[in-house]
Amino acid sequence: MTASKSVRGAVEDALRSIPGLADNEIARLLGVSGHFVGACRKLLEARGEIESVDCRLGRRGCVDVRRIGPGRRGT
Repeated sequence: MTASKSVRGAVEDALRSIPGLADNEIARLLGVSGHFVGACRKLLEARGEIESVDCRLGRRGCVDVRRIGPGRRGT
């Protein structure tokens, strides 16, 4: 197993264990980028391995992720 596969496996395990934790927090704990964690989360959600969560826990508390990104609605 290569290092990149073991890192991806660690990120996927973390997402399965604590899906409500923010991508950046998982990234900080595992020493990877938040974008990498987000890509892994998107893949696992598409496969149906984890459910999408509306609120993720970060350093500053719970963040409503429904209003983040280009697909957000309303103000």
